[in-house]
Formats: sequence, C-alpha cells, structure tokens
Amino acid sequence: MNHSLGIVFIALLFYIGSASSQQPADPAFGLKLTAAVSAPVITLADTSYPRPFPEYDFERTSIVPWRAAVIGGALTTVFVGLDIYQRNSWWKGQRGEFHIAPDNDYALQVDKVGHFFGGALSTFIGKKSAQWTGFSDDASTWVGAFIGTTFELWVEYQDGFATDWGFSPGDAIMDVAGALYPVAQHYLPPLAAFQPKFSYYPSDDLLEGRHKGGNIIDDYQGQTYWMGIHVHELLPSSWKP
Repeated sequence: MNHSLGIVFIALLFYIGSASSQQPADPAFGLKLTAAVSAPVITLADTSYPRPFPEYDFERTSIVPWRAAVIGGALTTVFVGLDIYQRNSWWKGQRGEFHIAPDNDYALQVDKVGHFFGGALSTFIGKKSAQWTGFSDDASTWVGAFIGTTFELWVEYQDGFATDWGFSPGDAIMDVAGALYPVAQHYLPPLAAFQPKFSYYPSDDLLEGRHKGGNIIDDYQGQTYWMGIHVHELLPSSWKP
C-alpha cells in the first residue's frame, strides 16, 4: 500500500510555511513545485537550498531551543495525526495478527516507485526540519534519514496487522532505499543531478467512480513518476561554457 501521496502534501506544507522567511540559496537538498501541462510536478532536487535562517552555519551544529521545540511538536502532531487518520480509514476494522504479504505483482510495480519517492520525501522533511533547528548539513542529513526511515517502516509495520494488506517486504525495501537516497546524494555529488519527480492527474476510472476504493493514493493510473537529469552537472568542466 502506498501512503506516499499524503506525505507529499505534508512536505509541501512544511516547505511553503518556511520558504517565506528564507534567505538566498546555498547548495544542498531542496524541493521545487513547478507547473506541468496536465498536473503539478513535485521535484526532489539537490539544488539551491535556501539558508534556513540568517545565522545558520552549514558546517556546525548549533541548535536553537525554541526551534527544536516547534519542530518536535510539529513532527509529533504529524505522526499522531496520521496514525489516527489511518486507524480510522486504511486500518479501520482490519486489526488482526501480524503477517507478511508479498505484493510484487501489484500495480505493475508502480507502487514500489511511489514508496521510493515517499521515502525520499520523508527524509527531505526530516532534513529540512533538522536544519531549521540548527543541525549542521551533515548531521541534518542523517537526522532526516532516521526520521524518514522510521516513519516509512512504522507505516509498513502497521500494515502488517491489517487483514486486507499485510507487511510487504518489497514496499519496506523501497521505503528504505528512498529514505537513504538523499544521503547518497549528499555524499556523492553526481547523484544530485538525478532528481525524482512526481505528478498526478485523476484517472478516468477515479473520476467516473469505477476505481476500487475511490481514493487518489492508490489511483496509479493517474500517478506519474519521473527522473529528471541535469545533464549540465554531469559534463566535464571543459565542456561547459
């Protein structure tokens, strides 16, 4: 089961809420929202990360207590809120014994790509939050990965108790791979040129009520996952103007 779309909306709230107070860009992990002909495109990118606040030091951790309290409260609220929501929607009336249910033939593997993107985006939220509290760039990368991995695996673990779902090893692997992708980008700069993207436009089945479940999270016909490549960043310096 792919919960990535809900995480996308949460990430946008975090980004939009803090962007208005940020300063000119420094190179690091960033998020872009651009318009497409048919749908919005959400892009994870290691380009032009704004300084979280004027005194922020990318090289040194200096935690601001009130910022840490705000982020701690916000993340706790998000985690608890999502748990309450999913217990009253996805998992409602389905509590049973924990079981493993491989689903490698589900949705032509599109859901696995979604789990990868969701994991990467969860890490983005965690890293951005950690930087806003004053963690250095290196430290916040690992804090973000911890938050992203923990959140994604928590959801998968709870799925294991749902009678209609079950714990999917394939989903968990892609969650972790996605959560660690920003870490790889941080330490392997060429990977910053490869930017996962997501766009969505409701499918005809969903709009006409033929989609099983009737929700956008599993509307894979309407979801598109892209890999943007900044070719310029991969070229030798002598080839660049």
